[in-house]
Order: sequence, then C-alpha cells, then structure tokens
Amino acid sequence: MKILYRSLIYRSIILVLLSVVNLYAQPGLRKIEIIKGFPNHGYRYGDIYLNIKEVAPILKKHEQAYSLLKPAKTNYSLANSLATVGIIGIIYPLGYKLFGYDSKAFWPILGMGIGTFTISIPFRIKANKQGIKAVELYNSILGSNLYEQDLYRVKVGFTNHGIGVILHLHPSPENYR
Repeated sequence: MKILYRSLIYRSIILVLLSVVNLYAQPGLRKIEIIKGFPNHGYRYGDIYLNIKEVAPILKKHEQAYSLLKPAKTNYSLANSLATVGIIGIIYPLGYKLFGYDSKAFWPILGMGIGTFTISIPFRIKANKQGIKAVELYNSILGSNLYEQDLYRVKVGFTNHGIGVILHLHPSPENYR
C-alpha cells in the first residue's frame, strides 16, 4: 500500500512537471534581404517587409551594425519630416488656386514647398546608403562565427500554460512589435 501511494505521488509530480514545461523555438537565423527602390529601400526579413526603423530592433544586438544604422534612422526621420513639410507647402497654394481663391502668397509658399521637398532628397539617399551598409554588415556577421554567442537563450518564466522553460534560438522581429 505504501509503495502504491509513493508511485502515485511520483506520477503526479511527473505529470505536473510535464504539463508546466513548454519549449518554444524560433526559426533558424535569417539574413535581411535588401529591396532597392525609389525613394526608399525596403528590407525583408523572412516574409516580413520592414523599413529602416523596423530593422533597428533586429540589429540592436550587433553593436557595429546598429552604430551604422543610428545615423540612417536620423536621416530617414529628417527626410520624412522635410518631405512632409514640402508636400504641404506645395499642396496648400495649389488648393487655393484650384478653389478659385486669389492669394498673393502663391509663388513664395509654392517655392518654399518645392525647395523643402528638394532638400529632403539628399537626406533620403544618405539614409538608404547607411541602411544598406548596416544590413550588409549584419548579414556578414551572420555568416561568421562572431554570432555564435547569440544563437540561443534559455529562460524560465511564465508561458501561456503556466510556468515553463522557454528556449529562444535567435532574435526575431515578431518579438519586437
């Protein structure tokens, strides 16, 4: 009788442990593909399309690649801001003329809008070049042995089904959204 209770207790403990332990795995390491286009270059990580700002969390663990991407993010933001102001400066006076209002500020505002939009183009080109360099460096690091220290990470923590062991094989952009 004593042996029966002991085996029942052992079976219960094993059952509880098996129901709590979950192993999660991410797909293998993937390179970031560069999709060239105008005015922006895009990036593809598996089936996910990304812009420069969305690539940053993936490159964050690689100090060299991330340090190249920081100025690209700044130039990308500056180019977007200048382009937006420029487009507003172009559309505003054209809208006035389209609806029949006579404005003395038509040509100056239109000129400022075109000028601001034109100034944004070199910043966008620079951001694209810097982003390509950062992604190419990241892809070259993946091909070397420098990345082996980040191949996996094991954690014990809460999962969807309770407390368990979580195995992360590499950083994935789904974790950063």
